Amino acid sequence: MKEKLLFLGKLLVISLVLFMFIGWIERGYQGLLRLVCSFLLSCAQHAVVLDYTSCRNTIPFLTLMLATPRIKLTRRITIILIGLAVFILIDIASILAWKNFPNPQTTTIAHLLFSQLWRTGGQWILPFLFWFMAVYRDMGELFVADSRVKPAGQ
Repeated sequence: MKEKLLFLGKLLVISLVLFMFIGWIERGYQGLLRLVCSFLLSCAQHAVVLDYTSCRNTIPFLTLMLATPRIKLTRRITIILIGLAVFILIDIASILAWKNFPNPQTTTIAHLLFSQLWRTGGQWILPFLFWFMAVYRDMGELFVADSRVKPAGQ
């Protein structure tokens, strides 16, 4: 029980710290995305598309990865780098596919559907999926009740 409370406390503290530095995180993420896009798009295009990036979606993922106990440092770093790379690759794919931020006057139904699916999948599912993939081996130790505690009636 103590470890679960410590995990929840770490989640709270780390997320507060990361949100305090959200401006720096956004600039760093968008800078990296801008660098990659500078090789793939013309200057006029990549200045517009950065309004719609995944930098805020990485906060829950980073928070979970940093707060979870019993993950080896090398594995933690590897999973964080892979997760960030996937977020960036998805942003690059959407930038190459759509060229700009969804605009109700000029966008297609396909663009709107993609945007809504990405908001749902990217913002709510993907951060937790990456985290789960990293800690699935340790889930039993972290989230299962202590075996020494016997259920009532035994």
